[in-house]
Amino acid sequence: MVGGARTEGSLRIAKADVWIFEVFGKVRSLGFTPDLGFGVEDMALYQDAITTLLNDEVRLLSSRLSELPPEKVAIMIEEVVPILDRYIMRLHSTKIREFFANVL
Repeated sequence: MVGGARTEGSLRIAKADVWIFEVFGKVRSLGFTPDLGFGVEDMALYQDAITTLLNDEVRLLSSRLSELPPEKVAIMIEEVVPILDRYIMRLHSTKIREFFANVL
């Protein structure tokens, strides 16, 4: 998930990857700790799901947008990604609430 390089005995993390460590820290501070069996490797669940989603999106978009000019496709994708990000986030939250509504 995150790459790093050792220089002079220190681990250096790319600035673009710092947010991942911030997420790990916040999750751990909520109590999802190694004492309870939670580890960084558990985040692979989310990475795998997103990778599968991306692969499916690429197949879908490739099959439907291949005749359009690349510049138009780039603009369409750039504009739709934030919309779909919000959709995925809200859908995930809704599914969690539905799950607990049925359990409790």
